[in-house]
Amino acid sequence: MPFGGLVVTLFSVYAWKKAGEEAGLKGFWYKACMFLLRVVVPILIVCVFMHSVGIIKFSK
Repeated sequence: MPFGGLVVTLFSVYAWKKAGEEAGLKGFWYKACMFLLRVVVPILIVCVFMHSVGIIKFSK
């Protein structure tokens, strides 16, 4: 399940980047959203995957 989320995130970043370039989007919020989708979300999805496998543990 986390692997599918990672693939969907990376695909949507590619699609949004292409659509954003065609639309001429270059503002701060567009760049911030792209940064979150490119960097933060994949890291969090990998953390969830590692937690579900048992490699890392989250404490309460």
